[in-house]
Amino acid sequence: MRIIRYFFYDSDFLVLLCCLVISSSLFFYSDSDEVNFIRGHVADLTYVLSYPHIWYKDLLATKEENKILASEVFQLQLLNNSLINHQYENDRLREILEFKNTSPLSLIPANITKAAIESYQLVVIDVGRNDLIERNLSVVDVDGLIGKTSHVGELATQVQLITDKNFRVSIRVGKSKVLGNFSPTVGKYGILQGVRKSVVVEEGDIAFTSGLSNIYPKNIPVARVLSAQDQENKEFKEVIVEILADFNKLDYVYVIK
Repeated sequence: MRIIRYFFYDSDFLVLLCCLVISSSLFFYSDSDEVNFIRGHVADLTYVLSYPHIWYKDLLATKEENKILASEVFQLQLLNNSLINHQYENDRLREILEFKNTSPLSLIPANITKAAIESYQLVVIDVGRNDLIERNLSVVDVDGLIGKTSHVGELATQVQLITDKNFRVSIRVGKSKVLGNFSPTVGKYGILQGVRKSVVVEEGDIAFTSGLSNIYPKNIPVARVLSAQDQENKEFKEVIVEILADFNKLDYVYVIK
């Protein structure tokens, strides 16, 4: 404190301070080459000293921008997924509408309400006795036979799927429309039993319901032939087929009334 008072009341110090201020002002207001050179170095020094602060501010601004951009990207992804889902539903509805308009059968539309398929044995649809649904009615989608109604409630119905190991349906296959019986094996695959060796059945042939059953109308697509081979010492062919319906994409179905 004494030192400050000393300098404040010391006239020589005040004179020196004033001279320094005046000389500095005169120096930096000068436009000589030497002054400009020193000014350049002062500017460089100021930039170097202030760079860490500027870098830190830029880093914080970049982090904030990244957060905003990440949020916008996530929202765009959600929107894109929603648009893809709507496109899929629109395509499926177009297929179903075309199928319904071209089908000669009486069809009751339904939605799958139980998406989880229990061991590929059954699903639940949102129509029941209030919609005139009965037991043992065929259920199809645009690809082919799905199964049949098994347990009917007022508002909903269980559907036994064609992939159920207990499922059987009479079919016709090949150019000669030979009779056989479809039985599921594993997943989307099955076999055609009772197809005679003398009948020509080729890869790619479609097996259709025969119409001999009271449950399944005639000419509903069931499965596609993957291979057909004669069996030694046996009267019938070994015919392996792939079910046409895609059970991983079940959504809209029809009950044939």
